[in-house]
Amino acid sequence: MKFKHSHKNQLNSHKQKVQNWRHKKFTKRIKFCNLRFLYFSIFFNKIKHICKILKINF
Repeated sequence: MKFKHSHKNQLNSHKQKVQNWRHKKFTKRIKFCNLRFLYFSIFFNKIKHICKILKINF
């Protein structure tokens, strides 16, 4: 019984390691995408602002 339990724990810890690794990769990707999105939104807001000045509506 105890042996099975410990084996299960080992499996779980391995799963967690893999999940953590995937999570790290994923968060890196998300951070990258968020940065790109941030730049894009700033850029877009500037364009909108210029268009407002020029009396152009989106």
